[in-house]
Amino acid sequence: MRVVVAFFLGTLVGAIIIFTVGIIMTHLRYANELTNRHKTFGDIEIWAQKPVIPNGEEVPVDFYREADRLLYMTKDGAPFLMLTKDVNDKIRGMYLLKNKDEPVLTLKPLNSPGKWGTVSYSNCREGKPIGDIFIDMDFDGRFDFKAVTDSDGNRVSRSIFINGDWQIVNDFNLNNMKATIGEMEYLFDPNSGCWVGNRGAIK
Repeated sequence: MRVVVAFFLGTLVGAIIIFTVGIIMTHLRYANELTNRHKTFGDIEIWAQKPVIPNGEEVPVDFYREADRLLYMTKDGAPFLMLTKDVNDKIRGMYLLKNKDEPVLTLKPLNSPGKWGTVSYSNCREGKPIGDIFIDMDFDGRFDFKAVTDSDGNRVSRSIFINGDWQIVNDFNLNNMKATIGEMEYLFDPNSGCWVGNRGAIK
């Protein structure tokens, strides 16, 4: 009886080990294929890699600071789309690129499953936004905030979109979705996608 039980236990354990190793090898093979052998979709190449930052150099753009792995798509050898994930396999952002390391459109996910949050559109030079920078704060297809910078990336002005027009603000906080124009504080309402005057905060 003990021999029979031992036989079945040994068979069960062996099957579990083989199944587990099979899963691990499948994932390793998938990762290696994406890393070492680029996949194609028509004339688009797709691959994954670790961020490559030369020793002693400053991190060129913010997405490298959180990225554990980068997923690139290129057309005719030129990168046009990149996604980043962290060490916990969470997607940190999606970037439409005009060339490598130069995002034009940036899309950030929310913590809610399946939800995307802030979208920003700007021109970049050496990883630094220059010119007009537009932000859609609730991913509804309308820009809610604009910053203007000079050719060196120094901020010139900041504006929010109110009543069909851009109005320059004295202060702006993206995380708290607050802005101040003169003595009036405005709060961004994600439900309506509009800036609303906070009457209780009038100075």
